[in-house]
Amino acid sequence: RADQRAGRAGRTGPGHCYRMYTPAVFGNMMSEFTEPEICNTPVDSLILLMKSMGIQNISNFPFPTPPNEQALVAAMKHLRRLRALDINYRATDLGKELATYPLLPRYSRMLHISRQPFQEGNILGYMVVIVSCLSNLTDIFTHVDLPDDDEEEDMKEDEEEAEEEEGNEKSKEEREEERKNRRYLKKLKDDERRKRKEMFEAHKKIVLKYSNPGSDLMTYLEVTRHYIYAKNQRQFCQENFLIEKNMREVAMLRSQLMRHLAGSDEYALPEEDEVGATAEEVEHSLPQEMQETGPKKKKGPDFGVKDKPNMSQEALLRKVMAAGLIDQVARRAGPDDCKKHKVRYYDDCIVMKAMYMDVLTDEPVWVHPNSSVSHTQPCPEFVCYSLLQAMKRPRKKNGKKPIMKTYMKGVTIVQKQWLWELGIQDTLAI
Repeated sequence: RADQRAGRAGRTGPGHCYRMYTPAVFGNMMSEFTEPEICNTPVDSLILLMKSMGIQNISNFPFPTPPNEQALVAAMKHLRRLRALDINYRATDLGKELATYPLLPRYSRMLHISRQPFQEGNILGYMVVIVSCLSNLTDIFTHVDLPDDDEEEDMKEDEEEAEEEEGNEKSKEEREEERKNRRYLKKLKDDERRKRKEMFEAHKKIVLKYSNPGSDLMTYLEVTRHYIYAKNQRQFCQENFLIEKNMREVAMLRSQLMRHLAGSDEYALPEEDEVGATAEEVEHSLPQEMQETGPKKKKGPDFGVKDKPNMSQEALLRKVMAAGLIDQVARRAGPDDCKKHKVRYYDDCIVMKAMYMDVLTDEPVWVHPNSSVSHTQPCPEFVCYSLLQAMKRPRKKNGKKPIMKTYMKGVTIVQKQWLWELGIQDTLAI
């Protein structure tokens, strides 16, 4: 890649390429070629597609660059847990259906289940939004830091040091001028700290406004619902501390999935949707008879999300999420688990303080502090998550070294009964 960049230096005329590293680093630490993408990405979708095409012996397939053998084994186990492969690792009818979606198999399973009719009502439109968020987002809100108290102490120390440095050599006028400059700079810093505090409080209110104490994914749904129907989506992102690029990508994937589920390219979405169309434009372009006029056609799927899901629909959505995340479940750690890992056990506390154990790996995990579930009380027995993130957390006491913790993001509270109905006991046996 470094050689490729060097070639651009003289593309339109004579030029020079300056490399900000030594020849030793270039020759000894940098690989000659970039590692193929197939070695760094999950191969679940690839394997499912090949299995659905009748290619059974994946390990002997002549890949230009074969994926890691461990990644292949892990992917096939994952597909078995999703019921996409049978006990002989052949594609099931469900697996062949999931292979047609432009998504990871776990998200495809969520959509597949959501297409079924339920007594609680239609949830397909809501699940399309949730899956779009899961496929694109790691964070939905911009990060705003609260000013550190140490900053104020540093300012005072700098001021004291500056006063000590003022020697008798300087005239009275020069010293007075320096004091004026320091007061002016202090005022600027105080104003900046005040604005940051105000922004932090405003950010906190916005997050609380949309937060769902039972699920991060329901929080994503609530925010995206309002974004889709906003008249000025850019302004909506600015006012609600949202990452505009991420929201735009979610809207684009939602449009793509609606087209796929509608089952025909005949009903193309308007071009404006590629940069974020209004919900009315999107839904009027679909095959469903949402339009009151025009020739009668077969009724298609309902993707409307204008109304907030009711309690029954929310419970059903969370159960469907658990079906897709069946191998990413954690249970509340008991006193013995905490003792084993030298962690304090809290009998009654908010979720953020409680330790959980990953059901599949039996490793300790925690709910991320920024999760909308983090302050829920009492702690639920089971949660599912969309991804894990390892982070160093500083210790406030005794100046000890920070400790490494694994945090769950995209957390949803699930019921034990749901997991048993979904066959988690069989999942753990695979």
